Amino acid sequence: MAATPRPSDPHAHLGYWLRTVSNAVSHAFARKLDGAGVTVAEWVVLRTLHDLDPVGPSELAARMGMTKGAISKLADRLVGKELLVRAADPGDRRAHRLALTPAGRALVPRLADIAETCLRLQGLLDQPSLRAMLLPRMLTLGASTVGAFLRRQAAFSLDGLAGRIRCPTLVVDCEGDFASQSERLFAALRCEKTLVALDAASGAGGHCGGLGQQVWAGAVFPWIAHTVGWRD
Repeated sequence: MAATPRPSDPHAHLGYWLRTVSNAVSHAFARKLDGAGVTVAEWVVLRTLHDLDPVGPSELAARMGMTKGAISKLADRLVGKELLVRAADPGDRRAHRLALTPAGRALVPRLADIAETCLRLQGLLDQPSLRAMLLPRMLTLGASTVGAFLRRQAAFSLDGLAGRIRCPTLVVDCEGDFASQSERLFAALRCEKTLVALDAASGAGGHCGGLGQQVWAGAVFPWIAHTVGWRD
């Protein structure tokens, strides 16, 4: 019986190193924010409210791409830190709006300086050739820089969204992909769905199929043709 080829090492993939650098900068940012008494998620709420203040929880959740429940938990923490208050909504006595306290408003510029420093470090990633390679992926997350793309990619989640997908969906699972969450995504889908597993022996092991792109394409494009009813 032929031995199964060993999956490629994560260190051989550009994506691994980009994620490593981004994580290092992000962790440094988180430590600096922790010194100021807030988390990264709390900072994003404060910064968003700085421009929208005051605003209802539902509108804030929509603008930040989060659930109302997640916003409520963050608001509770910020209220406890006296950086945020819940004010009555003059248009609806059953509702409330979120507003920065004077302390919260004064803190935002300080935190923005910390964020700008980290952005300059991540700007080192924004070389033209690297940006050109990642541009299609950047556009899917609305990012204009590589640094912003990596931050948004790390924060992006399909939790609560995957079940709303209605079109036929193909999920490809490549053996040895260190970043794969294909089984988790497949389980969350409620639409017509297909899971294709590509093993390392086929040559398509590793992140996104590694060097076996012909094998990957051989699995993906026939599925697309069949799904849309395309005939040669």
